[in-house]
Amino acid sequence: MLKINRNEPSKQFFELVGRSKDDLFEWARRPAAEREQRRAPFNSDIFHQKELRSLVAFDFEQKCAYCERPLEMAGEIDHFRPKSLYPWLAFEWLNFMYACSSCNQSKSNAFPLSGRPSPFLATFDDVRLVEKPLLIDPTFEHPGKYLSFLSTGLIIPRNNSRKGRETILAFQLNESELVDERKNACSKSLETWAYALEKRTDLPSDFLTRGPFLGCQQWSIAQSIANYKKLPTAKVTGPNLENELRKFLEISSEEDRSRILQDIEGLKADDLRKNEEFKDTFEGGPDRVREQYYVGIAPTPVRDVDRLIGPFFARSNISSIRISNFKGIEELSLELPSQREERAGAPCLLLLGENAVGKSSFLLGIGLALLGSEEIDALGLSYSSLARSVGRETWDQWGQNEIRVAVEFHGKSEPAVFSYDPVSGKLGGSQRQSQIVLGYGPHRYFSPTKKRRFRSSAERLRSLIDPARPLPDPTDWLERISGSEFGAVAATIRTILPIGDSDDLVNDPEFGICVRADGQLTPVSKLSEGYRSVFAMIADICRTLLEASPNLEDARGVVLIDEIDTHLHPRWKMQVMSSLRRAFPKVQFIVTSHDPLCLRGMEDGEVVVLYRDPNGRVRQMEDLPDVSGMQAEQLLTSEYFGLASTLDADVHLEIARISEPDGTETSRLLGKETDELISRLTVGDSATAQIIQEALQKYLLEREKPIGGLSRNARSEAVLAVSQALRSTLGET
Repeated sequence: MLKINRNEPSKQFFELVGRSKDDLFEWARRPAAEREQRRAPFNSDIFHQKELRSLVAFDFEQKCAYCERPLEMAGEIDHFRPKSLYPWLAFEWLNFMYACSSCNQSKSNAFPLSGRPSPFLATFDDVRLVEKPLLIDPTFEHPGKYLSFLSTGLIIPRNNSRKGRETILAFQLNESELVDERKNACSKSLETWAYALEKRTDLPSDFLTRGPFLGCQQWSIAQSIANYKKLPTAKVTGPNLENELRKFLEISSEEDRSRILQDIEGLKADDLRKNEEFKDTFEGGPDRVREQYYVGIAPTPVRDVDRLIGPFFARSNISSIRISNFKGIEELSLELPSQREERAGAPCLLLLGENAVGKSSFLLGIGLALLGSEEIDALGLSYSSLARSVGRETWDQWGQNEIRVAVEFHGKSEPAVFSYDPVSGKLGGSQRQSQIVLGYGPHRYFSPTKKRRFRSSAERLRSLIDPARPLPDPTDWLERISGSEFGAVAATIRTILPIGDSDDLVNDPEFGICVRADGQLTPVSKLSEGYRSVFAMIADICRTLLEASPNLEDARGVVLIDEIDTHLHPRWKMQVMSSLRRAFPKVQFIVTSHDPLCLRGMEDGEVVVLYRDPNGRVRQMEDLPDVSGMQAEQLLTSEYFGLASTLDADVHLEIARISEPDGTETSRLLGKETDELISRLTVGDSATAQIIQEALQKYLLEREKPIGGLSRNARSEAVLAVSQALRSTLGET
């Protein structure tokens, strides 16, 4: 971490955020009771736009403000004071930090304070004046006041500073890879300095002023000359330090230089000793650090929204899912992007495929891997039933190969694993739960009676195993909560459900939880089945996430939903994924569907089509077109759903009758009939149009076969055929 001097915001910055800032302050003028049920209306996508990120990146020399990793344009905008806690500062230039995804995700919305927070709508200068944050702001104060940088790459709190400890923990600055990178950088700079002393040569022109990990390099070099000249912390910066070193090289005697060389070796030895003393504190992951740091320390008041007690769940998004011998899936691997392209929110996944292709099994496998063996036992599963059937004629010939599901995370080396050996009957894999995970089966009925809600993590996956299990009635819980917690849930629900701007969710003394629309109260129990099921699912997600994080906009987890289109009106289907992503921006939703309308809100690479090949193996369809921007009919006639057209069903039955490749004489006659029909059909009034139409008809007829029989390159082959035919027509070779 390095002291950074910020520039004044440019005219372009104000042009980019001006309209959004106006909308934000329109919301801020509402009464407090109304604001409680309405989220601040900033469009978070703006913070991911390349234009804004490039302005911020320039101020930070395209490095992470916290760990100093080199980023170029791969960095993210972090709000030092989280926008979920300080919404009125969401567009404050000096509140923007350029950060790597690791530091940004690790910090999340944590902002511990010593003392009280500033009042709502306080200016940025007043906020800095009033508050005493326990995280280092590298643009406002020198990190060296609170941190000591060892030449071994480790960072330790200076004089046992609590602010230093909190900062190291919040950004996980002693993650092993970071420590190694800092160590290498320090070694090179110390070698360069030692070489200049020995040979009395000049230092490189950019020594200690450009590049990554300058904080630890500058501190190590400053320590090496401390016996000659001890610099105050504020002076341990690149230009100041470089000036002192060059001066020393000019005027020093051979004896002085020899003494500094000895001091360099002494520094290395001393840092190794400190490294051994402190390294145990940072081994064992965040839980170990928390245990070491927070023994005997009073709780941080008010703004310490990062829970210090309880399990530590992964803050990274899922990067890949690998399934072997699980139910009907022999071997399947799917990759997920690390982030969306210039959009806010976590990447999600939507699975398409015919019935019985394994979509529901895929969801269950993910859930079991994330849950961990300590929790899985509570489900009472018959693990042998999870084994893949290897019989071609019967379904109950279970395989003997190990069942394994591995879920990997971006930037995290340890995957979440579920494994079971059918031969030994031994359950293996990850012991502890890796991530908050919830699962919802395809029916999601609203329970008409109020029953006790099971609190265990395992029970949150129960409906993926037992589809008939109803959703718990959330009204008891909603009636018990109040104030900001009730407001946060209401604001989340109104993000998803079609509630007007002037409508509210209320806890009425007589009727309980009601929706107040146009001045009329309607109890939740009297709403339609579809409305109630969505209401109950969203409330259940809110309840679970609030148990681990007090802010739903920053809460992380994985939500698995089978057949997300169930109970939804077409308008809801078109909005459901976008709405869920807005309501829970850091939650990864992995869902299945049969409806093209539900693909709205998904992006390129987030929709996967599964099919069975001729050998019955589940495969992922490759080279799919970009789903964004497609209309419903285009989706139906694309590879995602595989229809040749959206004609009447009777027409398609006739096509199926004609094109069915069953190998019989009737089929051959029908195939001949079809070929003759197509050969007589001429569409287009030019040679070019007729060639294109001929290739198109061939491609569509091929695609009407079962998905597994379609060549992976069918589309590209059709395009190539058109290209070759056109060249032939034009006389080209």
